[in-house]
Amino acid sequence: GVDDMQTTPTSFTATAFRPRCVSAIVASVGLLAVTAVASAQEAPSPRAGYAMAYDSVRDQVILFGGRGESLGDGLNDTWIWSDAGWRKVDTEVSPPPLRYACMAFDAKRSVAVLFGGWGEGNIAQSDTWEFDGQNWRLVDVGDKRPPARFLSAMTYDAGQGKVVLFGGRDVRRRFLDDLWVYDGAGWTEIPAKGPYARGGHAMTYNPTRGTVVVMGGFTTAALNDAWEFDGKMWTQLSTSRVPARHIFALAYDSDHDRLVLFGGAGRGAQLNDTWFWADGEWVRGPSAGPVPRAYFSGVYRPGHGFLIFGGVTGGQRGDQRVLNDMWRYDGQRWTPGWD
Repeated sequence: GVDDMQTTPTSFTATAFRPRCVSAIVASVGLLAVTAVASAQEAPSPRAGYAMAYDSVRDQVILFGGRGESLGDGLNDTWIWSDAGWRKVDTEVSPPPLRYACMAFDAKRSVAVLFGGWGEGNIAQSDTWEFDGQNWRLVDVGDKRPPARFLSAMTYDAGQGKVVLFGGRDVRRRFLDDLWVYDGAGWTEIPAKGPYARGGHAMTYNPTRGTVVVMGGFTTAALNDAWEFDGKMWTQLSTSRVPARHIFALAYDSDHDRLVLFGGAGRGAQLNDTWFWADGEWVRGPSAGPVPRAYFSGVYRPGHGFLIFGGVTGGQRGDQRVLNDMWRYDGQRWTPGWD
């Protein structure tokens, strides 16, 4: 069977990393194999479809919600990862259980912004939440806001000092192609014709070019196109070499001034390839890495690398596992853990 997104099975097997033990997930990539080792501490449970962002002010990663091993296992826990490891944050107020919501960190106002998602009762949401590192706050943005959606994507445009949201699927599961910006006071729609309607895409900001990048996603099939928005207009980038994918990780590598992407659900199979975009072209990265996966996210931590967490592995159909493993790409190789 398939889940509410009609893209992944309903039954998952959770593969947990338990404290003080060693668990292993082996990825066979050609003749190479990479093993993930357990973290010896409390960590978020295995999950997919969560929201994650890098807090550049406090140098920490924020993770919220998602879904566990079953369709009804909606999560609304909040976790922070720093050099001290994972810490669960207990807040008085919290967003409801959400999967496929989007989150970005607003460095100007030092808050993570969370929008939308697929909530309890299988209803798409349109709420805007902010997290200041300690507490969540439901923001009153009035009636002018993006329509309810899930499988959207969002990033922070440091040049404008605003959060940018694009696309997703609405309450009727129709694909969207609208573009919105959020400044902390409210949302404004930007009437700029660009990427085709889609869901499950990824977004990031390229400070060198001063552009927001949208890549991949799916409609009737996975997509591999990429676009950049300079605040006024969209321009399509060449992506002919990169396989189509959705629900994957994309970030800006500030240490090497390039975009980096990993994994996702492709056309008929999950992926575990790494690609970079610099100097106008995509280049394939190392062949050894984490197991193929989708429904996960990634962030870039300056000085440390590209960080990914969990997701779903096991192929498009049949037995799948939900993960909570952690991997870091330092620009040359993948290694288990974020340290």
